Amino acid sequence: MKKEAEKQSAAGKISSIIFLILSVILGIFAIIIGILAIFYKKYLFVVLFILLGVFTFLPRKLIKIANWKKFLIGLGIFILISIMSAALNWDWSSNDNFVYHNMQETFILNTGTSNLSLIIYNTTKEETILVNGQEKTTTGYFLIINGEITNLGNSPVSVNPAYDIIDNQNQTYAGLGSSIAQESLQPNLGKQGYFVFELPDSAQGMKFRIKDEFAIHVIDLGM
Repeated sequence: MKKEAEKQSAAGKISSIIFLILSVILGIFAIIIGILAIFYKKYLFVVLFILLGVFTFLPRKLIKIANWKKFLIGLGIFILISIMSAALNWDWSSNDNFVYHNMQETFILNTGTSNLSLIIYNTTKEETILVNGQEKTTTGYFLIINGEITNLGNSPVSVNPAYDIIDNQNQTYAGLGSSIAQESLQPNLGKQGYFVFELPDSAQGMKFRIKDEFAIHVIDLGM
């Protein structure tokens, strides 16, 4: 009987240690997600996940529940928070933080490895453009968005940001090309360039959008 009791006691200790380790892993995972939520400005989930992480690290003597119960409670809370996130339709992998700018305003693009400054000077309309040395025409018009970009980092960087135009009917238009994304940008050297779009004559209320690692920058083109 004594040996059997000792075996059960040893098994109980091993089980407690296993659930303690699982609780620690869950807590670390929750805190990491909470920190990542800061970059997406999901502050409600920052608080919830960090509180969950703190709970999983509380000592058994303080909360007075078995390690297996603490792990199951923590796991249940984690699932509940995840369901809340899905219910609110917040995709944490997407970038839905919009920052608005005016023409002639310099703003920062964060590429994750370096910062770039960008300013949109003006726009011009063209009936024809040259593409690979050949003249291209359209039933609408070509919109040229002129600006200047500067690499604020300490080493050359190549950029290829996602960008488009959205009108007042929420219709989006992809770009035909950009001179800004064709070359490496040297440190502290401004480079003037352009973005080209083909648009219908009916498009109105257009805004230029360009995306970096943490935000979608929106510039009202005044058209």
